[in-house]
Amino acid sequence: MVDPGGKQFLGEIDITEGHAFLGLRARSGLFPGLGDLMPRMIIRNDQPILPPFDDIELAVGDRLIVTATRRAFSRALSRGNLKVKTLDPSGGETAGRANKIGPDMVMAEAVVAPGSRYAGRTMQFSGLRTQFGITLFGLQRKSRMARAALSEIRLEPGDTLLLCGPEAKLSTLRGNHDLLLLEYSAQPIPQSAKALLATLIFVTIVGFSAAGILPIEVLSVCGAIAMVATGCLTIGEAARSIDRSIFMLVGASIAAATALERTGGAHMIADGALSALNGASPIVLLSGLFLVVAIFTNFLSNNATAVLFTPIALDIARRLGTSPEPWLACVIFGANASFATPIGYQTNLLVMGPGRYRFVDFVKAGVPLVLLVWLTFTIIAPWYYGL
Repeated sequence: MVDPGGKQFLGEIDITEGHAFLGLRARSGLFPGLGDLMPRMIIRNDQPILPPFDDIELAVGDRLIVTATRRAFSRALSRGNLKVKTLDPSGGETAGRANKIGPDMVMAEAVVAPGSRYAGRTMQFSGLRTQFGITLFGLQRKSRMARAALSEIRLEPGDTLLLCGPEAKLSTLRGNHDLLLLEYSAQPIPQSAKALLATLIFVTIVGFSAAGILPIEVLSVCGAIAMVATGCLTIGEAARSIDRSIFMLVGASIAAATALERTGGAHMIADGALSALNGASPIVLLSGLFLVVAIFTNFLSNNATAVLFTPIALDIARRLGTSPEPWLACVIFGANASFATPIGYQTNLLVMGPGRYRFVDFVKAGVPLVLLVWLTFTIIAPWYYGL
């Protein structure tokens, strides 16, 4: 989860029967078992216990006031150390589904607007859970961090609230003039309970593919369906992972490559490029052929480039009376020098979206690499093949 600023939120954890923090004992004034959650106060029998915590053990009924980043709250929620309280049909709170984090559960931030009707209200009587069905997990105040129970703090304009609930519930805050939802902040809660299942699906897909039971294309689609069907992913998350611009780029590149092949344009360009080297020595001709193939493979697929230039390479070897081996090696290595554009090879397109790369990024990094491979082949190949 993205937590760019590391903002600290004030939160509250109820210690109940079976809670992971139950029985934690303070050492050197702190609770090491809390991880990234920093304890600020313990409320026991309505009496505050302030740090340093000496020989204190968390017991049932304690309310632990902590400060932590959004990432820490999200991790605690996914592990079941925080509870999402829901409403029963009669309007009362229930904890029956407290620790069940569904794939549609998201955490987001909202700011209390100036003149908001929530200003001056405590969180206990804000009505957020009743009206929107969402839970407040943290509060961040620019001026100071209060040392009090979260439910007793009165909201002020400018406060940032850390909210959690189903995505559909949080979406009802859009357009609300009292609480300004920060759209960029909405992130799904990691589902630790589904981690083993997701790993099992992944290992199964890889194992079936390695065993040759089904093609990887079929298995990958089955794996994606299984992820959605088992609740590891929502349909929305799966859809957001697809970069539509990449599909447009793939379609356009296939169309351009097919057009060049079918119309004879690729063959004409190749013949023209090689005819310019007519009469040159075999070493220069081999180097020139590699460069031409390397250029073509970054716009056509490597398979199409190899098919296009293999007969040309064999014809050059026949005319020069040399072994066809160095010329075929030239086509093989040149056709795989597809580093300079994202459309040169499927893997380039796969990393383009997740890595947020641009077309020019491939040109900046790929062109020097292509030139390095070309120079290396030009130096090593004539010596290796005895030209």
